[in-house]
Amino acid sequence: MKNLPKLTIRAMAENTDNNDHTGALIILASKVGTATILEQLHIIDLDHEINGYLTHEDSTKRNEILKMVLAAAKAKFANYGEILEAF
Repeated sequence: MKNLPKLTIRAMAENTDNNDHTGALIILASKVGTATILEQLHIIDLDHEINGYLTHEDSTKRNEILKMVLAAAKAKFANYGEILEAF
């Protein structure tokens, strides 16, 4: 099992620290997700930008995607603990 690069984990952590949780998830999803998941996340991010806040519906959908992406990351990367800490 390989490791997700530290630079990628650092970028996710910086996004999270800047309250850009969707951006952090987009980074991880680009490493383990599908085009469909990435498209959904970009739509959520755009809705958030347009509305000025994250709607409950988008928040719920993002959390569902987060669970799927984290499960995929756990199966793919040996340093899953570090990945999880970035969120």
